[in-house]
Amino acid sequence: MRTAYRNNIKQFWIDLLAYLILGLFISKQLRGAAIDYAKETGNDTFGKAVANTSMILGASMLQSACLDFNALDSIAGRATNTNLFALKILE
Repeated sequence: MRTAYRNNIKQFWIDLLAYLILGLFISKQLRGAAIDYAKETGNDTFGKAVANTSMILGASMLQSACLDFNALDSIAGRATNTNLFALKILE
């Protein structure tokens, strides 16, 4: 029983570290790449606009989910953003 408890605690800390690394390094770069790709391809057709918006939304959701260690960014980040999401992809 003690070995199982130690293994569970060890796995818990490994998972937290993996989410932290994923949130800090990978998700920010992925979101930036998604925004750059949307700017390069443009939103001239409805299909491209939906695909670009979905890609950026998915990357933003991943970043928000991985950055739950920073509660202020996760909770108040959307409320303090003054740009509408539909206008953000057109920047």
